[in-house]
Amino acid sequence: MKSIITLIAAALLVAGCSSSRDYAGLNNDRGTVEKTNDAIQAAFAHGDVATIMTYLHPDVVIKAFTSDSYISGTDEVQAYLTRSFKIFNLEIVDNHVESTTIENGTAVEKTLFTIKGTPKNGGDPFMFKVQSMNVYVKYKNSPTGWASVRHVVLPADK
Repeated sequence: MKSIITLIAAALLVAGCSSSRDYAGLNNDRGTVEKTNDAIQAAFAHGDVATIMTYLHPDVVIKAFTSDSYISGTDEVQAYLTRSFKIFNLEIVDNHVESTTIENGTAVEKTLFTIKGTPKNGGDPFMFKVQSMNVYVKYKNSPTGWASVRHVVLPADK
């Protein structure tokens, strides 16, 4: 009986996190979170570090690909992006937002996308598919009112 109750509770939790569920009064928030995502992608495609930085919270932490790889704070993120864009043209393609949950000034977005990289030294382009989870918080200094505070990027299954 206890396992059935646990299973029902888990099913309700998963159903409650579905992106298809609209929370009363949050449609505007959903739209501005989407605009934040779109703006970051556009800036990423242009190598526009300054614009990307306007959508990051000062306490941002980016965790990417390995268990010991993370970048903390806007200074580190800005330095990392600047170095990366000197070496590569990078573009996010095939972006698919799987779910977005918004509550109490926090949004959690799960996404699958492909990054296309082209080395600036003339090397062969490459593509890799990733899954990510981005946590946005309301932040008055962001152009949309939302800023990324945690971002986890992992390789996606092929």
